[in-house]
Amino acid sequence: MSRPEDYPFWATNDIVDPVSGSNNKELPSVEKQEIGQAANKNTLRQDINYLFNKIREWIQFFDEQYQVDDVYFIVDSGQTVGTLEAAISTQLGGTWEFIDGGASDPTDTIAGQDVYVFKKTSEVNI
Repeated sequence: MSRPEDYPFWATNDIVDPVSGSNNKELPSVEKQEIGQAANKNTLRQDINYLFNKIREWIQFFDEQYQVDDVYFIVDSGQTVGTLEAAISTQLGGTWEFIDGGASDPTDTIAGQDVYVFKKTSEVNI
């Protein structure tokens, strides 16, 4: 499956319906947030619009954080390269690999501390 080229935009504008006088999207009730849609009940358009819009906002937020080939630097953590790779992948998502620095290269220091450089190689943890 290839990566989609666009985001699922839905209800991006806040408007008030001229007929009903209600907003086009509103935070669902606490009850609906906790248990979801009840059987045999109508779903309010404001709830659907709010939910779809938030899903798109979160997809876009995570997508824009780190892309493949982004670079990440760590200064003198005292951990092994393998431990650092795993920690970065868990914390930032995707798969990151060590590409430079550390004790193997004394020129890669900041204020006498080792600098380790990692590159994102995949959008998923593999």
